[in-house]
Amino acid sequence: MVAAASAANVAMGQCEGIAALADAALAWLGADRSARMLIDEQLNLLWWNSRAEALLAGRRGIEIRGGVVATSDTVHQGGLRDLVRDAAEQPSSWCLDLPAAKGWLLVRCQKVGGRAPDLFGLSLAIASDAHIARYEHLDTAFELTRAEHRVLQDMLAGNEADSLSALHGVSIETTRTHIRNIYAKIGVNSRESLFARVQGFRA
Repeated sequence: MVAAASAANVAMGQCEGIAALADAALAWLGADRSARMLIDEQLNLLWWNSRAEALLAGRRGIEIRGGVVATSDTVHQGGLRDLVRDAAEQPSSWCLDLPAAKGWLLVRCQKVGGRAPDLFGLSLAIASDAHIARYEHLDTAFELTRAEHRVLQDMLAGNEADSLSALHGVSIETTRTHIRNIYAKIGVNSRESLFARVQGFRA
């Protein structure tokens, strides 16, 4: 009888530990910079983090209607349903044009968990000409000087040598020296290979 009670206490402790772990995981996802939500196959919203809530509140292509994830323009609702249907087999993505915002809503979907009914995770991101990607820790990873790091960040934002020179108020030769040093430290010899090399540092 004592052994049974002890086993029951261990089981209860494990359940409480699992619940605490689930709460911690949800809190962590809630603080994520990416807009994320959890839905079922009927597009019912089950959970979202604060970034997704803010994005959807702005009605930027997708919104919540009656607890269901829906496209702002009903013409595109079929595309959203197809995305979730396809994700039952493999991760899928979908791009929704946002003409008023001069950009696009990128939606990635994948099935999560191995239980019925199927649950799906959605990741949402806005892409536009105004969007500037952030890269973290490039300076420490490649031992860049402060000036080289500034030049690299502005190169990754799409600036060429001439505009970098004007932007930083230095000569074109100084800018080219910074670019040569960046290439040498990162171990690349072209702009394309530079972009590919630093992609893993994108925030």
